[in-house]
Amino acid sequence: MQHTTAFQRITSQLSQRPDPDRCRRSPFTIAIVGAGFSGTLLAFHLSRLCGPLPVRLVLIERASRFAQGAAYSTRCPLHLLNVPAGRMSALPEAAGHFVNWLAQEGLDADPDSFQPRQVYGRYLRSLFDQSTEHFAGLEHLRGEVTAVLPNPDGTAAIVELADGSSLTADRVVLALGNLSPAQPLAGHWDFYQSPRYARDPWSETLFSGLDPQAPVLLVGSGLTMVDKVLELEEAGHRGAIFVLSRRGLMPLAHRFPRGRARLPALLPATADGWCRLLRQLARESADWQHVVDGIRPLTEQIWSAFSLQEQHRFLRHLRPYWEVHRHRIAPEVARQIEQVRTSGRLQALAGRLLAFYERADGVEVVFRPRGSGERQSLKVERVVNCTGPESRIERIAEPLIRRLHAQGLIRANQTGLGLDVTAGGALIDHSGTASRLLFTIGPLRKGCLWETTAVPELRGQAAVLARQLLEPVLANLTAAGGQGQNS
Repeated sequence: MQHTTAFQRITSQLSQRPDPDRCRRSPFTIAIVGAGFSGTLLAFHLSRLCGPLPVRLVLIERASRFAQGAAYSTRCPLHLLNVPAGRMSALPEAAGHFVNWLAQEGLDADPDSFQPRQVYGRYLRSLFDQSTEHFAGLEHLRGEVTAVLPNPDGTAAIVELADGSSLTADRVVLALGNLSPAQPLAGHWDFYQSPRYARDPWSETLFSGLDPQAPVLLVGSGLTMVDKVLELEEAGHRGAIFVLSRRGLMPLAHRFPRGRARLPALLPATADGWCRLLRQLARESADWQHVVDGIRPLTEQIWSAFSLQEQHRFLRHLRPYWEVHRHRIAPEVARQIEQVRTSGRLQALAGRLLAFYERADGVEVVFRPRGSGERQSLKVERVVNCTGPESRIERIAEPLIRRLHAQGLIRANQTGLGLDVTAGGALIDHSGTASRLLFTIGPLRKGCLWETTAVPELRGQAAVLARQLLEPVLANLTAAGGQGQNS
């Protein structure tokens, strides 16, 4: 709070004090790579703070749409938010911001409603438009960043784009969002070049040309799978939909009324200890969802308290169960999925994927059912990778990440999830040194924070990182002001 007050005091003084030299100074340039939720929100917070400051913000996005990302640029009206509207404000200091926006737009403003993701995309776009209207130093650039080349002292970098253009930045923020899933380890890698296989579940041509009666395999049974089932339903698909995952677990539905279980003052420091506590609290609580929601604000603290060994144990044994209980879906969506399942068209299979064999009449999928030593196979026309975003650096296909890693500018987190970062989001290089130049926000922080993909965490990260990025500007202006008074 003291830092906030100091920040506001300095910027207020600058806005009131004439500065004839400001137009002659080179602006402090912040390049944000990615204009999905995280990048847009960071740009919004920076634009609110930058008014009187000599700053240039460049928001770079390779996709055709700014300020939405894959999740909120969906064209499927059946895709709903997984969280009630009352908890989806983009601003940490204004819990009702999204609900108030809904009311202003003449939409359903019930805080317990699960809004279409298309609507939330419009909300994000409105924040982006506000940013460009209120801060003239914000630029949006369409292109793909291929390289970040720091100068020798690490105080600035050249940001290169695929079209051959470049810009010089004093700070670079990776706001890449969720990265593409890795290829399944099922042999016959030539199959992954087939038009019958889709690595990118968000491709606009995902189900183009698919016979409505043709069987489809969705590899993975998480939230992405739910979205793809809804898209098939909306398109009038009537063929079989097979869902294959290691355990066959599917996301659970939100229930009302909501609540939070009270946790003990002394919390466990091991995964086993948490399992025992959760079981005890679930027996004592009216609803297990209250237990999960009670833990929700403490997940970063809990994750940080685990030793590296305990973090690995959690990832090996408990992660899938936590995911389906923590990342729940809207009740309306759950009912739709259950209807498709009850009809017999949706079949959830638990097992290990072994191989794909493409034939003239389709794809033979070979798998071993969970708990069985026998192989089974099924034939489908389309295979969609729904395994979820990849976060292991050795399997990330993102060219920029691979190049930064090869340069030694970043390193993997010890958990195997995402990148190594400081508490403030500065990336750590191969030697263990925190960068003064490179930062990140969002899923790439997963190994350090665990919870870093939902709105509450991302909006907090954006607000804190915005102030941190501007600290050098404020320090220089404060120093310059002091020198002027002493001269």
